[in-house]
Amino acid sequence: MKKRISVLMLTLALCLSLGAPALAAGGFCDVNQNAWYLKYLDTAVSSGLINGRGDGRFSPDDDITGAEAVKLAACISQLLSDGSVTLTSGSPWYASYMEYAVKKGILASALDQHALSAPIMRAELMDMVCRAIPEAQRTEINSIPDGSILDISPSAPYRDNIYTLYRMGIVTGSDKRGSCLPEKCINRAEVAALVARVVDRNLRVAFQLEVSDPLDVTDEAGLSEILEGEWSYCPPNSEVPGAYISFSRDGNFHMRVMDPKNNAIWENVGAYQLERWYAMENEAPDILTLTFTDANGSEPASSAGDYMIVERTLCDGEIILSLLQINNGDSMLSTCFDDWAPILRRHTNWKPQGEPRKAEAFCASVWKVDHAARQVWLDDIEPGIRNIGRYEALPYQVAPQLDLHSLPDWLMSGGTIWSVRTDAMGQIVEMIPPTHENEDVLSEEEAAELLSEVYEVQQYLALGMTMLFVGERQNIDGETCVLIALGTDHEEYFVRELYYAVAPSGTIYTYDLFTDSWNVV
Repeated sequence: MKKRISVLMLTLALCLSLGAPALAAGGFCDVNQNAWYLKYLDTAVSSGLINGRGDGRFSPDDDITGAEAVKLAACISQLLSDGSVTLTSGSPWYASYMEYAVKKGILASALDQHALSAPIMRAELMDMVCRAIPEAQRTEINSIPDGSILDISPSAPYRDNIYTLYRMGIVTGSDKRGSCLPEKCINRAEVAALVARVVDRNLRVAFQLEVSDPLDVTDEAGLSEILEGEWSYCPPNSEVPGAYISFSRDGNFHMRVMDPKNNAIWENVGAYQLERWYAMENEAPDILTLTFTDANGSEPASSAGDYMIVERTLCDGEIILSLLQINNGDSMLSTCFDDWAPILRRHTNWKPQGEPRKAEAFCASVWKVDHAARQVWLDDIEPGIRNIGRYEALPYQVAPQLDLHSLPDWLMSGGTIWSVRTDAMGQIVEMIPPTHENEDVLSEEEAAELLSEVYEVQQYLALGMTMLFVGERQNIDGETCVLIALGTDHEEYFVRELYYAVAPSGTIYTYDLFTDSWNVV
C-alpha cells in the first residue's frame, strides 16, 4: 500500500512539472516561510508532487491557464484510475491531455485557443478536478448543505461538483462562510493545496461553515440572485398554484398563468427592474417592476405589475416574497385573481439557522400553520414590518393551553402580524392582534396593505385608479391614521378623487367631502 501511494505521488509530480528541476521543501526563494500553503507545498515537494518554475522560484501568485488545468485534470484522472500516468505531451503540447479529458468526460468538448491561453476561473478548475476523481473515491467528510455556499448559483452547471469538493475536504472556501469566488482566477499556491488534498487524504480538511443569512442583501445584485429561479403563486384561499414566474439574473422573466375565469393558459415574457422607493442606498431595492415585452423580447408591450416588496423570508424549504401592487391595477395577477397583495414562493435548500425566542413577547409575521403538529412558523419583526435579525420564519410549538383552532384561519398565514408571547421552552402561549400606541408604529406600507384588502378599493384599482401616499397623518376617534389618496395617475400629475384613512387598529375610514367628515368603511 505504501509503495502504491509513493508511485501515485511521484507520477503526479511529472504532470505538474513545467520542465524545471525539483527543489527541496521550503527551498523556494519566493515562498514566505509563513505562507498559508507552506505545509501543502512542503508535502508536495517532499513527495515529488509539484516543482518550481526554475531559478529557485515557485511563482505562487501566477495564475493557472486553461491548458495547464486540462493537463492537471487529465493526469489526476489517469493517476487515480490506473495508478500511473502514461500521458505525454503532443503537438501542440496539450493535445493528448485534451483528447483524454474529452474522452473521460472531464470536458464536454475541447477548449478553444482563447480558453487554453487565458487564466482559468476557480469554478472551472474545480469542476474539472472533481470530474477527474473517480466516483468511488469521492469520500465525503463534511456536511455542507445545498445552498450554504452563497456565491454558487443554484443553476450553475458546476454546482454539484464544487459542493462535492467541499464535502470531501479538498476545498474549504476563501472565508468562514465558505465563499467559492467562482469567477476569480486560481493561482499556483491554491492549486498546490488542492492537488495535495486530492492525492493525500490525510491533508483533507474537516470543517463547518459559518452560515450567513442568504436573504440579507443590500443591493440590486443580491436581490437579483434571490429572485433567480421559478416562483409559484397561489390565489387567495387556494393551495393550488395559479401562476409560475421564472426570473433570470439578466433582468428577464417568463410568466405562465392559469386563468380561472376561462381556464386558459397564458404565457408571456418580459423584463423586470428593481428600484428603491422607501429603501435607502445601503438597503435592498423595495420595488419590483414587471413589463411584458413583444415576441422578440426587445420592445415593451404592457405592464405586468408594479409591486412593493413588503417582506422576504425563508420558511420551511421555501423563500417567500410578500408583494403589494402599487400601480393602476393592470397586473396579470390582479386581472386574473383579483389579488393586489400576491405572495410568491420558491423552493430552496437553504435552512434556517436561528433559534425560537423563549420567554419573550414580540411581534411576528405568520407564514405557515400546521394544525396537526401544532406548529406555527413565525418571523419576528419590528412594528412597521421591519425585519429583526435573520430573514427566516422559525417553527414554534404551540403550548397545550392555547387553542390553535380558536384563531381565525384567514389571519393565520400570508404574513399577517401578531403579538406573540412564548414560555421558557419557546412554546407559544398567547397570540393576539398587535396594538399600536404611537403614530410611528403603523407604516405607510402596512396601511396600504390593509387598504388593499377592502373590496371597494379593489374595485377602484381594477378600474384603473392607483394609490398615492399623502404623507400626512390625522387623529380620528383617538387613533393616528395614515392618509392615502386614490386617483388617476397622468404621469405628469396625479388627480386625487378619494381619500382614505387607515387606523392602527385596522379600521378604514373614507372622507365625505360634503359633510367634511370621516366615515367607517
